[in-house]
Amino acid sequence: MSGIIGKRDSRGAGIVGGQVPANADIDHDSLANFASNEHYTQANITELGTVTGGTLDAGAALSDVTMSLGSDVDGDLYYRASDKLARLAKGSGSQTLKMNSGATAPEWVTESTATNYVKAWVNFDGTTNVGGNCTIAEDFNVTTVSDEGTGLYIVNFDDAMEDANYAITGVCEVQYALGGSARTANLSIQLGGTYTTSAVEITLRFVISGGSGITDSPKVCVVVFR
Repeated sequence: MSGIIGKRDSRGAGIVGGQVPANADIDHDSLANFASNEHYTQANITELGTVTGGTLDAGAALSDVTMSLGSDVDGDLYYRASDKLARLAKGSGSQTLKMNSGATAPEWVTESTATNYVKAWVNFDGTTNVGGNCTIAEDFNVTTVSDEGTGLYIVNFDDAMEDANYAITGVCEVQYALGGSARTANLSIQLGGTYTTSAVEITLRFVISGGSGITDSPKVCVVVFR
């Protein structure tokens, strides 16, 4: 411990030249018997050395603390492990934090390989076509939505799924009424269409009292789970 600056006094055992040398012993009883004008006050403590061991008392307050538990960088996380601090290196932009399978420590998982999560979603205008792609309002893990013709779209994923065993669901907005009959539209997987780790093809079909057909929709919402 170093940096306790103050008045040198023979009753302060271990204090030499106004500082406490490394590994020095301090006679606390002697310090307690200092005259009122000889006490070392908090204002006299100008520097605290490196703490290499010990236990902080309950309620101890620390500010501007610097610590190192290895190759520390900004963004690292620290957690309790067997009554000690452990370090978890920061993850990447495509990872999320979760508890490990043993429920003993946090860990990073890549969203595209984690299970029981929403892996992708998109809200797009199926009536638009700009360079072969529909206009996306918002999305997660979707690069583009390809316009494959009336009511046909391919949703292309940014990060590929771990396999093609994912599930999708979605809804679309009814574009208009036809012949005065109430019109509904359903979103489904295109029969024989693309269904891979990188993309899925969907179709929109309208249903009216007189029949059904394929249609575009100004608002299509698709969600992918795995």
